[in-house]
Amino acid sequence: MKYEIEIEGRNVTVEAAETKDGGWAFTIDGRGHRARCIDASAHRVAMELDGRNVLAAVAPVPGGREVVIEGRVLRVRERDEKEGGRRRRAADEATGDVTPPMPSEVVRILVAEGDRVRRGQGLLVVSAMKMEMTLRSPRDGVVAALRTSAGARVMPGENLVVVEADGGA
Repeated sequence: MKYEIEIEGRNVTVEAAETKDGGWAFTIDGRGHRARCIDASAHRVAMELDGRNVLAAVAPVPGGREVVIEGRVLRVRERDEKEGGRRRRAADEATGDVTPPMPSEVVRILVAEGDRVRRGQGLLVVSAMKMEMTLRSPRDGVVAALRTSAGARVMPGENLVVVEADGGA
């Protein structure tokens, strides 16, 4: 997986791949790193990063996230959110597709085929690096298809739920 993100106002390329031991191998601007999550909660991640234990705090802020690692505060924003997020959200709304933002595991499915849903309503919960996130409906409509199940490992771009537009929703 390749990501373009902005860290402290600087555009950075990140490439990441899950390792066989459940960790991650990634490069940031060509420099290799290895990470493994030890423990995570909603806003805290304890990890092994390049062989040493690191604690990070993560908080959502307007336009991205603020990450504090070893006293250093980083403001992180996906470049796509900054430059093309509106375009991506419009495309999701038009197609009704729901895809995970990163390699994940499906934890819970919150809807069933045929359910009426509202834009922003939670459809399913996925977990990545022991952090859970709810994937939400891109539009009002009806759940036309569930293409996953609890416990499934899923990838970005994989269409997990299809929400068809419905005039009565």
